[in-house]
Amino acid sequence: MERLEDFFLEEKTIPDDLLWYGAVSFQKDGAVIPWRIGTLDAKSGEALRHACTNDRGVTDMGAFLCRLACACVKYPDLKNAKLQDSWGVMGEEALLQAMLTAGEYTSLCCAVLSHNAFPDRMQTLYEQAKK
Repeated sequence: MERLEDFFLEEKTIPDDLLWYGAVSFQKDGAVIPWRIGTLDAKSGEALRHACTNDRGVTDMGAFLCRLACACVKYPDLKNAKLQDSWGVMGEEALLQAMLTAGEYTSLCCAVLSHNAFPDRMQTLYEQAKK
């Protein structure tokens, strides 16, 4: 049975933050410290994509995924100046790439895509963009 009310804002279920345990180099008391990953609405995602698209309409998928990951990571706070200073970088993107190994970075990007319900095709595009 169709009920338009099921699509009202107050009926929307917001996914819980995803706890990502992929950054094994960050541990406390022998346990990996989880990162919290949230979701991004379509309008914000489109703004990120637009910012990573050149005049010919080609989107830099690597840059888009980095910005998407930065926008979705809620913890640690990648905007925190003290954290950036401790790594000797400025900006969320530079910090994220400095903190993680190549494999951890790839794992984080995959987790962000999955948690934001991107289709598997995006995973394929990301793999191609890395090459």
